[in-house]
Amino acid sequence: MTKSAVIDYTATLLVDIEHLVNHNDAMMELVCPMETQLALLTLENWTLREGLVQKEKKRITPRGRLFPGGRGQHATSSMFMDEQALIEGEGSTEEG
Repeated sequence: MTKSAVIDYTATLLVDIEHLVNHNDAMMELVCPMETQLALLTLENWTLREGLVQKEKKRITPRGRLFPGGRGQHATSSMFMDEQALIEGEGSTEEG
């Protein structure tokens, strides 16, 4: 390779490097807002999941329905037996 060919090749490489730097800057301008948006969506997702967990915790279980407030009851009273039959009926309907 001659000296002039090396100089021409170096000039071409410098132009290519300049194009790459411009391309990199443009990509960074696109990526930074996307990273911010992803972070915000992650926080929103976390908040929604926490809300769902709280909602699920509030769901009344069959035991909660049979023993409201955790208080004991007369297990042979007609009200207790009716409630238990209702819960068992709901359970068989959901399974079938």
